[in-house]
Amino acid sequence: MNNQYYAAADTKTATAKIMQLIKSSGQFNDCFSSVWKRNIELYYKNALSENLGFAGRQGELIKMSVPQARSLVRQTISIICKQKLFFKSIMRSTDYASFANGKIAQAIANKLVRDKKIDVKMDRAAEQIFIYGQSFWHCTWYSDGGTLVHSEDGEPKMTGDVKVSVVNPSYVFYDLQYDDWQDLPWAAVAEKYNRHDLIALHPELRDELLKINRFSGTKVTEVSAENDDTILVYHYYHKPSPAVPRGRMAILCSESCVLYDGENPYECIPIIQNLPEQMNDQLRGYPLFCNLSATQEMLDVSFSTMATNQAAFGVQSILNPRGSNIDIAQVEGMQFIDYTPQNIDGGGKPEALQLTKTPPEVIESIRIYTEHMSVIANVNSALRGQPPTGVTAGNAIATLCANSVEFMSSLSRCLYVGIEEVVTLSVKFYRMFGAERQIVSIADGNTSYVKEFKSSELADFERVKLDIVNPIMNTISGRRDTAELALQHGLVKNLGEYFLVLEGQAPEQLYSSQLNESALAQKENDDLLAGIDCPVLTFDDHQAHIEKHKDLLRNPEIRRSSEHVAIILQHIAEHENHLQQQQQPPPLPEQPPSLGGAVESGGGSVAPPLPSQPPDGSTSAAQPASPAQPIVSL
Repeated sequence: MNNQYYAAADTKTATAKIMQLIKSSGQFNDCFSSVWKRNIELYYKNALSENLGFAGRQGELIKMSVPQARSLVRQTISIICKQKLFFKSIMRSTDYASFANGKIAQAIANKLVRDKKIDVKMDRAAEQIFIYGQSFWHCTWYSDGGTLVHSEDGEPKMTGDVKVSVVNPSYVFYDLQYDDWQDLPWAAVAEKYNRHDLIALHPELRDELLKINRFSGTKVTEVSAENDDTILVYHYYHKPSPAVPRGRMAILCSESCVLYDGENPYECIPIIQNLPEQMNDQLRGYPLFCNLSATQEMLDVSFSTMATNQAAFGVQSILNPRGSNIDIAQVEGMQFIDYTPQNIDGGGKPEALQLTKTPPEVIESIRIYTEHMSVIANVNSALRGQPPTGVTAGNAIATLCANSVEFMSSLSRCLYVGIEEVVTLSVKFYRMFGAERQIVSIADGNTSYVKEFKSSELADFERVKLDIVNPIMNTISGRRDTAELALQHGLVKNLGEYFLVLEGQAPEQLYSSQLNESALAQKENDDLLAGIDCPVLTFDDHQAHIEKHKDLLRNPEIRRSSEHVAIILQHIAEHENHLQQQQQPPPLPEQPPSLGGAVESGGGSVAPPLPSQPPDGSTSAAQPASPAQPIVSL
C-alpha cells in the first residue's frame, strides 16, 4: 500500500489514479441509469419516436402518447425562469471607493448574463433537475477567448474570457460517500472538444491525441474515419487542503495524454451543483419527473384504448339480416355484417352496431389522471391561462400564480443560489486572470456609459447577490398592477419608467437616486473622520445626510475625540442651515401701488370718493354696502 496521497504525487501516479476514480465513480450511475432512461424516454417520447405506435400480434393496438407531464414541466420551468437576472455586488468595505468599484462588479455580472446567455442556460439547468434530480454548472477561465489584441511584439493575442456551461449529470464525477458538496475534496467533469483544436494548442501531444477514442452520441467508441473529431476531455479539480496546500488541477484525455497538471489556479472546485431535493446520505437528487411518470403512462394507456377502439371500428357497421333485400350499394361509407336472425318474426330489420362507444370509466380516468398530475406539479389553472370561474381581477390572478410559484420555492431557490455562485466565481476570475485594463459598460438608470477599470479595483469584491423580485412580477397582470400602484404614489415619473416596470424591471431601480444619496453620505462620513472637507450643496437631501452623520456621533470612540466631534457638528450645522432655508415660506409677491391720488380719465382727473360721515361727526353703524358706482363715466 502506497502511503503517499495521489493528489500530491507525481504526474504519472496522479493521472492514473484520477482516471481510475473517474471510471469507478461513473459506475455509481448504474443504479440511476434506469430511472434517468425512463424519464428521458417519457419526456422526449414524441420526439424520439412516432406519435402513434402499434402493438399486438398483428399491430392492431394503437399506442398513443399525450405529453401532459412534459407540458406541466415546461410550464413550471417557464414560470421559474421568468425571473430577470439583476445582480447587486457586495464588497468587503463600505467606503465610497468600494461602492464605485461595486458598480463595476455589478456591470460585469450583468454583462455575463447577456454574453454567456446565463438566463437561457438556466432553463436547461431546470430541465435537467426534473429529469436527473440535479444539474451542474462548470465555470472556467478560457485563455483563448475574449477579444483579439496585439501584444508588444505585434503578435495577435486573446485577452481571455470566462466560460460558463451547463453539464449533463452523466458527465460529472465525484465521491458519493459525502453528503455535502462543500465537503468534497475533488470533482471532475467531462466536456467535448474538437480533437484538431487540441492538436493546434498542444502540438507536442499530436500522436497521443490521435489515439484517443472518439465520442459518438452517449458513448466512447473506437477511432473511425467517419467522425473522429469529437473527444472527451476530463477536468479534474482538487481544492486546497492540508494534504495539498495549493490544490491540484489536471486536464487529461487519458493516463498518457495530459494537457495540464499543476496547482489549482481557481483555489476551489469551479463546479456548482444544483440539488433541490437531496436523497438521504448521498449527493444525488430526487428526479422530480418521477412524480409524474407513472400517471403519464396510465394516461397514455387510456388515450391508447380510445384510439384503438376508434381506429378499429370508426367506420359505422350495420347488422344486415339475410333476406332483408337491402342492396349495400345503396348506402356507401358503411360496413355491412350479414347474419341470420333467430326467433324473430318477419326476419328482423337492419340495426347499427355501436362498437366505437368507449366505456365511461375510461373517459373519467383521463380526467382524473390529468387533474392529479396538475396537483402534483403544483400548476393551477391560472398558470395555464384558465383562471377559475368568476376570477377576473388582475391582483387575484397574480396571487393565484404567485401561490403556485411559492410551492416551487425549493427548485427556484436552488437555481438562484447556483447562479449567484456562478456569477460570483466569474467576476473573481476577471480579477484573478483578466487583463490589467479592461472595459465594461455600466448602466445608470435609462442610460449607460463605457468605463475602463483595472483588475485591482475588484480587490474588495466579495460576491454578488441576485436581486429576486416578487413572484407577482413574473406575471403580466402582476407587473401591470405594480406599475399602476407606483404611478399612483408618484414613484413612476414618466412613461419610460412605467414601461420598464411592465417589462419586469425591479421597482427599486426607480429610486436609485436615493441609494446614491445614501452612498454619498457614507463617503462623507469616511472623509469627515479623515479630516477632509465635505461641501454642502443646496440640492442635497439634508435630512438624510443629518441622520447618516449622526451615526458617527453614536460611536463612543468618536465621541471621545473632541476634534472629530467639532468637525462633524460643524458639517451637520451646515446641513441644518440649508434645511431651514428650504423650510422657510417663500416671500409674498409685491403688491401693486394703492390708488392714493387722482385717477386719470380722458383729459382730466377725478378724486377718489371719501367715506360719508354723519353731520354731527359720530360714527354710524355699519350699513350694507351699496353697489359700487363707476369712478369714471364714459
